[in-house]
Amino acid sequence: MAYGVAPPEATGGAGTIFEYRVAAFAFSRLLRGAHVPVGIDLPVESVALQQRIAGSLLDDIVMRAGPPHQHTTIEFQVKKQLAVTGSSQALISLLGQAAETWSTREHALKTGRLLLGAAAAGPSDDLADLAELAARAHDHTSLVSFQSLLVEKATNQRLRTRHAHIVKAMSAATGITEPSELGQMTHQVLSRLHVWRVEPFEDGRDRLDGLDDLAELARHTGQSAAILLALLAELAEEVGPHGGDLDAHQVRARFQRKYGIALPERAGQSSPIEGGARFEGDVTFQGPVYLASNQVFNGMTINTHYPPASPRSNHDLP
Repeated sequence: MAYGVAPPEATGGAGTIFEYRVAAFAFSRLLRGAHVPVGIDLPVESVALQQRIAGSLLDDIVMRAGPPHQHTTIEFQVKKQLAVTGSSQALISLLGQAAETWSTREHALKTGRLLLGAAAAGPSDDLADLAELAARAHDHTSLVSFQSLLVEKATNQRLRTRHAHIVKAMSAATGITEPSELGQMTHQVLSRLHVWRVEPFEDGRDRLDGLDDLAELARHTGQSAAILLALLAELAEEVGPHGGDLDAHQVRARFQRKYGIALPERAGQSSPIEGGARFEGDVTFQGPVYLASNQVFNGMTINTHYPPASPRSNHDLP
């Protein structure tokens, strides 16, 4: 099954409320300097939406992390519900696009520069099983090694049955029927797949985490964290149909221009001391010193609330 290049509007760019909520969580992590939710142990550096036109098949949300010339990227397909059964159209769609990504971008996947992602709210048991099978596949280079786990003494019946459903869905997605080839493709996809179990609703974990991420930023702007999160969802709805690709600077500039809200570069970011600090101890500091509040280090008190100290004392080092 081949995919042509289509404009974002023609590939689901209008999206759904659920997708925009998930994108808002991605943007909140970007602004906070938080890590990618799954797969990559690095802070988010940019978030892009509806990237089919740029060659991403799992194109709903694309997160990049690491320095610009060495980005690691994870591409997510977002589904409100992702039933992990052999007849699940959502799973068949996910696996088909993941399999095609292997055929077109194999090097990036093998080197770890590209990862595959599935973001969904439920069903919770299905997603937990998919995540568990993927985690096991991450640790096995070969199909033979991976299959050695799928036996009664190593893996429970529920997971073995779930794996059989995934294999069946992969066959439906790719048309592959030869058992060895089908097993190999299923293992390849699972070995690079990461599952983001999203809870976007009022009391859901991700929404609460998103509010926590934005709490300090909100304090600096005079807005509530809930308002900022809603505005990030609105931003996703606005830029998604155009294949928006934003870093934190662009998001902050957008908030300033569109809403008149000046978001700080980082929550709790402090400024250099301008001369009103007092240092107690036999220490000389050169250059700016960044402080958030009074600090004590091994008996040395750094206090930003005292009047300026004298420029030098007899205890200063030359």
